[in-house]
Amino acid sequence: MKRQGANIVARDAVDVLIAQLEEEATALTKQALSFAEHAKRKKITKDDMLLAIKYM
Repeated sequence: MKRQGANIVARDAVDVLIAQLEEEATALTKQALSFAEHAKRKKITKDDMLLAIKYM
């Protein structure tokens, strides 16, 4: 956050950001898993994640 000019950030603001990022990561992983399962694979690949990012 320092790079964006926020030298001081409240802990609760960081907690909110962390929670949001965790929710987005969970949603992306679920979408990527559906792409992997559609391709009859158990392993999520980089391409699955890139597709999930594209379609989210």
